[in-house]
Amino acid sequence: MANSESSISKERVQFLIESSRTSHEELIFRIKHRDDWLKIQLLAQVIMLALTFGIEIGGIKATSPLPNVIALAIPTSFILACLYVVEDNLVGYLTSERGKFSRTEAQMFPNEERIGLFEASDALDNYRRTTLPIRFAAQLVAFIVIPAGLALYRLGRITEWRKLHTVELIVDMLLLPLALGLIVWAFRKRRSLRNIGNIVKHA
Repeated sequence: MANSESSISKERVQFLIESSRTSHEELIFRIKHRDDWLKIQLLAQVIMLALTFGIEIGGIKATSPLPNVIALAIPTSFILACLYVVEDNLVGYLTSERGKFSRTEAQMFPNEERIGLFEASDALDNYRRTTLPIRFAAQLVAFIVIPAGLALYRLGRITEWRKLHTVELIVDMLLLPLALGLIVWAFRKRRSLRNIGNIVKHA
């Protein structure tokens, strides 16, 4: 009976180790993907600006200035903001679940000192309170301020207003608040997880 319990215990330990390893790999993968969407957003806005003025950037250059290209600034930003938020939420869920490994390990070995994880530490809690707002500000600039500025620049230079411009304005006025709402919602959701470390430690 003792051997059976020992065997089961080893299997559970191995399962915990493997779960921790695979979740960590997935977390790193998702963080990279999330940050890539922000980089793509900035690159997309720069390329649209370059095409608008006929400037060559990274080997990309229009044969002549294309002022209508920045009409896509806000729609592009909205799509990329959605993809960014999806990845960011997944990062949040993975971080939260990984924070529970420390509690699980402590329950399996109650006589041993708890093995700490960053995902269940005060350091992560402090990050959410202090550094996360800085990242939130960067998201606002990348996904909201820059495309809104490009859209205002374009609309301000229109000399002959047409129905297509009205449609463009309506689309921009719908998508920009939606993108802002998504980013604010994702930020507040990540901030709401700030007590996970205390939950794990006192469970």
